[in-house]
Amino acid sequence: MLPVLLYEALPLIYLSSGSVILVVGQSALALTAAVLLYCAGVFIWVMRSENRRTDRRVGPSHKFIFLPETLYEFKPFIVLFIGLLLVKNEAFLIVGVLIIFWALFCVFRRIHHRRHVNRHLFKMPKMNTHSF
Repeated sequence: MLPVLLYEALPLIYLSSGSVILVVGQSALALTAAVLLYCAGVFIWVMRSENRRTDRRVGPSHKFIFLPETLYEFKPFIVLFIGLLLVKNEAFLIVGVLIIFWALFCVFRRIHHRRHVNRHLFKMPKMNTHSF
């Protein structure tokens, strides 16, 4: 079994390593590996986010009129991927960086609004104070 800190960091490790390989890699094999790592990180992130939501879920709202909920969950990561592809091309470097910052802002805002709390990360085990 993996340690809790490593387990919690896996989606971020997959996303960041896939992103770096995507921007730096040149061969088809490296780009395929980058896309697979990136997709694995996104899927794990979204699944954990859905399972750990602590905010109240309300029925369909105005934001789901044009996007189904599953596509809405992946939207910041799709935008981030597009920004990474633009950064790979030097002509669109500034636009790509701006898109990446916007996608990261959307991810952090979503985390903040859903109030994800990893209380179990540093929870100390309860000590038995009863003496027999």
